[in-house]
Amino acid sequence: VWMNNEDQVQKLAESHICSIDTEGQTALMHAAGRGYKNLVDLLKKEQKIRDNEGKTALMISIINWKHDITHMLLEEIGIQDNDGWTALMHAIAQDDLKAFDLLHDELEITNLQGQSPLMVAAQLNSDIFVEEILKQCPQLLKQQDFSGKTALSYAIVQGNPEICKMLLEEKDVEDNFGITNQQLAIISGNQQIIDLFQIEPSQIQSDRIDENNYAIEKTINPDEVTKDEAQQIFDRINKMQVVKENSASE
Repeated sequence: VWMNNEDQVQKLAESHICSIDTEGQTALMHAAGRGYKNLVDLLKKEQKIRDNEGKTALMISIINWKHDITHMLLEEIGIQDNDGWTALMHAIAQDDLKAFDLLHDELEITNLQGQSPLMVAAQLNSDIFVEEILKQCPQLLKQQDFSGKTALSYAIVQGNPEICKMLLEEKDVEDNFGITNQQLAIISGNQQIIDLFQIEPSQIQSDRIDENNYAIEKTINPDEVTKDEAQQIFDRINKMQVVKENSASE
C-alpha cells in the first residue's frame, strides 16, 4: 500500500483482507491517509474497522485532508473513536468545511464527555463552525455536557466574545454546580464578554458552589478579577467535577 502498488494489493487483498498492524491500522486506513483512491476502492471491505485509538479510515482521511477519499468512505458515518469523537468532530478540529458538509448526519452525536459538535467548535474557537452548526441544528443550543456546561461556557473560558455573541440564549443555563454562564462570564474577567451580558461594571457577584461537601465562595468585582484568578477558579471547579465523577464510578 505504501508504494501505491495496485497489482500487488490486488494479489494480497483476499488473503490479507482486514489484517492490522501494531497500531491496529488496516491497509485501507493507510491508503486513505495517503489519498490513494485506486487502493481505497479495492479495500472497501475493510470499512468500519477502528484502529487502536478507535479511528476509522474515514477519520484518517479527514485528519490528512484527503477530500477525494472522504466521500468514498461515508459508510463509516456514526462511528466514534475512543474519546467518543466522530468524523464530524475531527473535521471541526481540522477546520475542514468540505468534510464537514459531508457529515451532517453526525451533528447530534456527543462524545464521551457529553460534548456536542457545537461545544467542540466553541472550545476550538471556531466561529465559522459554530455559525454553521447553529444554522443546521439550532436544537443544540442549551444542550449541556455531563458537567452541565454549554457551548457558551466553553466560549467564555476561551475568551471568545464573537462566539459568545452567537450563543447568548444560553446565558442563564446552570451547570452541575449551580453556576450560570452569566456568573462564569463575571469570573472570567473578560470585559468584552461581560459587556455582552449587560452586566454593570460595579456589580458584585457572590457565587457559591457546594457539591459533595466541597464549597467555593468568591465575591468578585469584574473590574478587579485577573485572568489568572479566573482560570484558578475554573480549574478548582473542574477538579470538583473530577472528584464527583470518580465518586460516582466507585
